[in-house]
Amino acid sequence: MDAVATCEAFFDIALNRLVDHVAIQTHHEFFLRFAHDLQCRLLGKLELDGPNGLRKFLQYTKDPNRDRRRQELNQGLQVLEEARAKLNALGRVKN
Repeated sequence: MDAVATCEAFFDIALNRLVDHVAIQTHHEFFLRFAHDLQCRLLGKLELDGPNGLRKFLQYTKDPNRDRRRQELNQGLQVLEEARAKLNALGRVKN
């Protein structure tokens, strides 16, 4: 009787896991195919997969404000470095 109960419990749990596995596998396959299809369509429509793909990608990612922002940050860094040098000369700041 103990063996029958153990066997029944095993198959009860295994059946639930099988049902869960089918749902998980279906979900996984759907999103895997969806992601692949989406990637192919995006690359095709944006023309990133052809011979000029890199040039097109660089056009899409070019930020017109990047150079201006970099210059502003470098100027701010230069001001801070000059202030640190002056404070170091006064003996106020340790590196």
